Amino acid sequence: FNKVGEVAVEFNRRTLEQMGDQLDHYVLWDDIAMQSGMMMSPAHWNRYLKKWYETLYADAKKYDLKVLYHCCGSFHPIIPTLIDIGVDILDPVQTSALEMDLKTLKRKYGNNVCWHGGIDVQRLLPCGTIAAIQDAVREAEGLFGLDGGIILGPSHEITPDTPIENILAIYAV
Repeated sequence: FNKVGEVAVEFNRRTLEQMGDQLDHYVLWDDIAMQSGMMMSPAHWNRYLKKWYETLYADAKKYDLKVLYHCCGSFHPIIPTLIDIGVDILDPVQTSALEMDLKTLKRKYGNNVCWHGGIDVQRLLPCGTIAAIQDAVREAEGLFGLDGGIILGPSHEITPDTPIENILAIYAV
């Protein structure tokens, strides 16, 4: 972990020196979770990965960049840590994963971070009714409303089996 971290930090610093002032956000991804929870314990994440992410994000913040962290699945145990080390946007909000529904996230974290996603692409978009999809959009609007804190959209790539009408239903509310 340390050797990979050292290489990542050096690569990151050189890249930011070259183009950091031309960017508006910084993205790192690390799919360390499944639908039911993390693939490694939060303690192991904190022990082996946290310090590297903290360094990478601190370097990005030197260029006034918004930091986006991508992780699919249920990574809720490390969300407070991610917020503490500088993450501005968490992507995606995979609402089908354990404790990743919008109500829970809004209740626990308020406006301490911006969420990206929130419309389920596993069940709702491919199989749901237009009314159910629009209800999900309205629910998100009700939760976040004028407070903001979400970039509402599909929780991931939309699969080819999703009817076009269902995709359009997201934007018709």
